Amino acid sequence: MGSTPAFSHMEKITTIAQGLVNLGYPVSFITGPSFKDYVESIGATYIPIEGAGLDMMSDEDLATFISLPTGPEMEAWSFKTIFIKTIPAQHRTLQRAFSDFRAKYGEEQKLIYIFDCVMAGISPVMLGAPGIRPDAAIAIGLAPYMASSNDTFPFRSGRLPDTSPLSRQIHFEAQRLHNKEDPVEAPVNEALHAVLDDMGTTKFKPGLFDMITQSSDIYLQYGIPAFEYSRSDIRSNFEFIGAPVAVGIADRKLPEWWDDVLQARKEGKHIIAVSSSSVVFDTNALIKPALEAFKDRSDVFVIATLVTSDVETLDFQIPGNARIAKFIPLDLALPYVSVLISNGGYGTVQQSLSAGVPMILSGVGQDKLHTGTLVNYTGYGIYHAVSQASPQMLTDSFDEIMGNGTYSVNMKAVKKKYEEYNAVAIVDATVQKIVRGELTF
Repeated sequence: MGSTPAFSHMEKITTIAQGLVNLGYPVSFITGPSFKDYVESIGATYIPIEGAGLDMMSDEDLATFISLPTGPEMEAWSFKTIFIKTIPAQHRTLQRAFSDFRAKYGEEQKLIYIFDCVMAGISPVMLGAPGIRPDAAIAIGLAPYMASSNDTFPFRSGRLPDTSPLSRQIHFEAQRLHNKEDPVEAPVNEALHAVLDDMGTTKFKPGLFDMITQSSDIYLQYGIPAFEYSRSDIRSNFEFIGAPVAVGIADRKLPEWWDDVLQARKEGKHIIAVSSSSVVFDTNALIKPALEAFKDRSDVFVIATLVTSDVETLDFQIPGNARIAKFIPLDLALPYVSVLISNGGYGTVQQSLSAGVPMILSGVGQDKLHTGTLVNYTGYGIYHAVSQASPQMLTDSFDEIMGNGTYSVNMKAVKKKYEEYNAVAIVDATVQKIVRGELTF
């Protein structure tokens, strides 16, 4: 197994890894060295990515990332630095691991590689570059399904599908122009193709998002059909797997002040959870506006998770009706929550949907524009396509959700649908089909 060495990626892949270990599978796990102890604590064998440092980005790269203005330049730089520049080292690491496996077990034992979909080290071999190919490569879709489609506008465009008789032609043309002219994807794909050329790929070179969704034998997508646009051209060997079975790889317990939450609930107050993103370092983007928005409300109690900051570093006063921690395992907290406010990504949204909690979302980077537009489209919350939330925006959205019974009906229905899925069980069933020879590639 393998994952990009980032907390938000690791927590979604290691829950599957731990589930497979508990079922008796021998699991080796490739990621960065900062996660070595955790990988070993769940019973997996740790394999380091060649040359990887303790963090996803070097100190120099992190400083560059923080210094860039929010927008296309930052987005393109991030994709190239985190997901493309790392492909050769990931490829070499995988090839050594595959070679060691074959030397130990020969050709009779099935070599199955399960990985974070954006950890693209397997892609060169899948696209014809020299190297050992596993018996099966299974991608886990951690972000919204991002493949090009004649039934939707391009990924990250934030546009709802066209429904006219010419929709397929309109979507096709939009994707063609997007590939050529988008200020993020055009330079990213140029950089990707240069890396793939250097590595000796022989097959057609797709763009980054199509490579992510196509360079595997099987694609297991977090989510359910009710939270996705309908597509007639989705890839083969695709299956939804619901929400991650748990959140967090650190201390999975509720904060010491959780009794205050229980008391607020007993008093009839609405609990608002505020969750920041693992790539947002500025508390002014969401945390501070949310606390400001509700500080004088006697009908609510706010809990906030900072993710990238320590509580001790905050430069503002915490209101009396709020509690803050660096990390709160959302799957444990959400059953107590009335509304989730977040600029987090797809994983946070999946947890909220599976718990039946409506959302107020903001943020425009990474997959957030796409995910937020889906939330508006499906009626599971309110999304604002802004990087900076305002107190008024948050209070207006909260009052709309609490005063409109449609959201409650929608969330009860989607929660019931998520209960039909278990990600670990689906992965296990898929692996067993491969072992029995029912799936071959």
